[in-house]
Amino acid sequence: MASAAVDLPLIDAVRAGDADRLRALLTVEADPDTPDLDGTTPLHWAAHRDDLIAAEVLLQAGARTDLRNRYGATALLVAATNGSPSMLEKLLAAGADPDLSLSEGETALMRTARTGRTDGVRALLARGAAVDAREQWRGQTALMWAAVEGHATAALALIAGGADVHARSAGGFTPLLFAVRHNQQQMLRTLVAAGADVNDTLPSGMSALSLAALNAHYDLGVWLLEQGADPNASGQGWTPLHQLVWARRPNLGFNNPAPIPTGLVSDLGFVEALAVRGADLDAREAKEPRGADGSGTGGGYRNVLNRVGATPFLLAAKAVDVELMQLLVQ
Repeated sequence: MASAAVDLPLIDAVRAGDADRLRALLTVEADPDTPDLDGTTPLHWAAHRDDLIAAEVLLQAGARTDLRNRYGATALLVAATNGSPSMLEKLLAAGADPDLSLSEGETALMRTARTGRTDGVRALLARGAAVDAREQWRGQTALMWAAVEGHATAALALIAGGADVHARSAGGFTPLLFAVRHNQQQMLRTLVAAGADVNDTLPSGMSALSLAALNAHYDLGVWLLEQGADPNASGQGWTPLHQLVWARRPNLGFNNPAPIPTGLVSDLGFVEALAVRGADLDAREAKEPRGADGSGTGGGYRNVLNRVGATPFLLAAKAVDVELMQLLVQ
């Protein structure tokens, strides 16, 4: 309400998309950077609206590119939310620093990678944006943000600019592990072609293949097997086949909801693919999971059965999963 009472003719003109009025006002208005109460300048608004004409008029009048609003965002960071390459290039050509970030470390490159606007990514890299900069919430890079969203062409641009496909977030996720969790199959192909390891593991020892099973991404799991993923990876204490048994078990009110399967390959089809690729059907658990989903991530759940030493068949029997028991015997 207080903001509405402030006379901000320059900002009003930009918000209205009225370039003629903006030019007229600038002939009598000394400061093109006159901000709103939250520090948002006319140039911020031009970037938000992707209004190249207004941005050009303001820059010619001397508008500064490095001013921050209350939230720490510069006009370039606002433009990066849209990922518009034309606006990014205009601001960069006017001297905007590509690496000025929010206080938490979020950069324009991360925001643009999230949009998937490949030309915008290239524009920032061409001006020297730090390709492997990390934000401070989870230690993630622009490539990780692109991986989560499945923007494979933007990822290619980042990789061509030197992005590290093996980088790990504070939680131990690589770009490939993010792509597995979010079922971004084209992104996976891009990352593996660039040298990412299909046998990446989380700090817990969980493999990419087990992560696919945990999330019921069975198409993706079959693809990982075809690329050489280890069907018997058990760094966390159990194999992908054990993980699949937990993904199949019914929720009787004591567990978290089961994952919703994606793709065309069924869970039993994934079992067959594991067997064909050499999975040990009688592998034994070496560690008792602590989470309700078998992830070993905690949660305080108790079991009446100590599952150390259990085979997938025994776990299927515990869940009365006759269909899976029959397939394992076959």
